[in-house]
Amino acid sequence: MYTKKQSLLFEHKHFYGREGDAWFGSFAYGPLGAPFNMTSTRSGESLPEWQRLIREGKDATTTLEGVKYEFHALRSGDAGYTMSYNFSGTMYSCRDYFRGYFHVSDRVPSGINLAPLDEAYVKASVAWHKKVKATYETMSGPTFLGELRESIRMIKRPLASLSMLTGKHLDRIGRVKSLMKGQYNTRTRKKMLREYQRAISDSWLETVYGWKPLVNDFQAGLDVVRRFVGDEEHNLSHIKASGLSEASSTSIYPDSFPGYHKLRITILHSDSRRVILRSAIRSSLGTGANVSSIDRLKQLLGFNLEGFVATAWELIPYSFIVDYFTNTGAVLEAMTTRTSDVVWTNRTNWGRRLTYVNCDMDVAAIKSAVVDNGLIFGTASGHYGASWISRTTVDRKQTGLPATPSFSLRIPKELQWANMLALISSKHSATRGLPK
Repeated sequence: MYTKKQSLLFEHKHFYGREGDAWFGSFAYGPLGAPFNMTSTRSGESLPEWQRLIREGKDATTTLEGVKYEFHALRSGDAGYTMSYNFSGTMYSCRDYFRGYFHVSDRVPSGINLAPLDEAYVKASVAWHKKVKATYETMSGPTFLGELRESIRMIKRPLASLSMLTGKHLDRIGRVKSLMKGQYNTRTRKKMLREYQRAISDSWLETVYGWKPLVNDFQAGLDVVRRFVGDEEHNLSHIKASGLSEASSTSIYPDSFPGYHKLRITILHSDSRRVILRSAIRSSLGTGANVSSIDRLKQLLGFNLEGFVATAWELIPYSFIVDYFTNTGAVLEAMTTRTSDVVWTNRTNWGRRLTYVNCDMDVAAIKSAVVDNGLIFGTASGHYGASWISRTTVDRKQTGLPATPSFSLRIPKELQWANMLALISSKHSATRGLPK
């Protein structure tokens, strides 16, 4: 067992004072602020023969725990304001100033509680099961056959909707001026717009659900041939899968400093959690002569009973819409993934909290404080400093097989929203001819 430590020392000094005439006087304080220390640690076990163990396909995982701090001063504070006082017809004035960093040591992160670790683990588990399956199955043959007829139907006339519409109305290009001059009534123009909207939607769907999946399937088929003919199989394969969870929060609150210094402090906490799963998987069919066997070809093409449920789900019409909002497909795939060939697995939990602190001047609050004390406010400008501090943690250990991910909801991504809008437009736009 070993432990390493590294200290990060920062002296967050600041100065403040007043530059004034005989009535206000002058004073200066600083440097103020005690230095603070952040200690990074790393502890774990040593394994001298870890390289040999890896070559032999054995588990060489050692425990590891660590905490690391980082600090960056982005901007040093330099702020000030002026004020004056009328005493028996004589004007007196002064300037209060601040330089340095404001309360940096109060912002050292202590925990990572915004980003849920469970969310990162579910994503890592989904990715892990996919990669385990990919070690013995290059493509899903049953899904390919089930979708082939629809894919061919969609692309047998490439971009048919758009090309047909364009060809049909090329002779009307000369009538654009008439359309712009209002010779077509409003109802006719709406029909034309709906027709073009439908054509664009259909062409988008042909590309996303026709061409793109078919090209991917052909690429997977080439990979099957490469692995089947090229004898590239290994007795032991290593995989790595990860899942990320992120969250943040922002708070703004007022603060003050001796004199009439008024601040508006913004604190941003940005949390990240990542779960990393690593495994070694032994080939169930071996290498050499077995690579060219019918069993090996069936395995590479995904023709097996284990994948029946996941394949059936994929072939259900519009099941992909459900998968946009849930992880149903991923859960079914994980439930039917063969994990009996997994030799060992380890898990690493990584987390980081980044705390950003920005101290702005609150001019209105300074003016109000000055005036409330019977003085005349002058000008105010500057900044009280900005910095960020991060705390990173890591924890690695041996673990069993990752659990099957649980069902969860999610928000569709931008491209998925585009797919759904195109599908809705294609289904609900009226198919009507353009005016002749």
